[in-house]
Amino acid sequence: MAGVQAGRVEGEHLAQAGEVLPTGPAGIQCVMAGPARQQARSGQQMRPRADLPDPPGPGRRTERHYEENLTGRQRIGPVIRWLPLVDGGHTAAMEPVTLETGRLVLRALAPADVDAVYEACQDEAIQFYTPVPVPYRRTDAEKLVGEKLPAQWAEDRDYTLGAFRKDTGALVGTYCLTLVSRGVWELGYWAVREQRGRGYSVEAARALCEWGWATLDVHRIEWWAMVGNTGSRAVAERLGFTVEGTLRNRSIANDGKPHDWWVGGLLRP
Repeated sequence: MAGVQAGRVEGEHLAQAGEVLPTGPAGIQCVMAGPARQQARSGQQMRPRADLPDPPGPGRRTERHYEENLTGRQRIGPVIRWLPLVDGGHTAAMEPVTLETGRLVLRALAPADVDAVYEACQDEAIQFYTPVPVPYRRTDAEKLVGEKLPAQWAEDRDYTLGAFRKDTGALVGTYCLTLVSRGVWELGYWAVREQRGRGYSVEAARALCEWGWATLDVHRIEWWAMVGNTGSRAVAERLGFTVEGTLRNRSIANDGKPHDWWVGGLLRP
């Protein structure tokens, strides 16, 4: 999904979900439960467990892979907490994660976010540059949050997180990684009009990409945007994507006409 740009992780939830493990060599904090938590509490070194099976689907990661990240072999980011979703969330094959940056919390959307999603998608730019329904009704937001996104997490084909400001709790946008083919994922995003131009999308998308490098079987992340979506392109370039070309009349947009699209790529660092 092409992006649009103009230019609660609380202590009680941490306690419910698990314990914050000691910061590892990469400066990562993780919240885990089960054997991994007990091992950390006993002071043992985190190691892959041979008794766990290989991932049963593309992109799916079991506890073994979470433990591998704790050894510092791959750097996820400055602070990332892994949590099961609360407050009306869902359980999926790949548990939705919560990522935290300096200014934002990225988490799976919950029913309480429906109104914010509905209001954001009234923006003409989002309706033109992204494949959202037009007109966008509140029932569309309800279906997205309550059905579509949970199913995509469960099927291991699309991982979408909403980004929220820490200072106000306001929705900044949605950011996703979508499976294209083996080892190739697409980065997509849209940002709330009032939140653009502040660097939030770069911050959120970078955190999601770093999680992807550390968690998924991925060697390339792609970015696509309709020609003219200069804000999305600016974000991609700041993230390090190489704009690799322009595809003529690649797809038909919500205006019913075919449009050219830019394509870019980011390879595993």
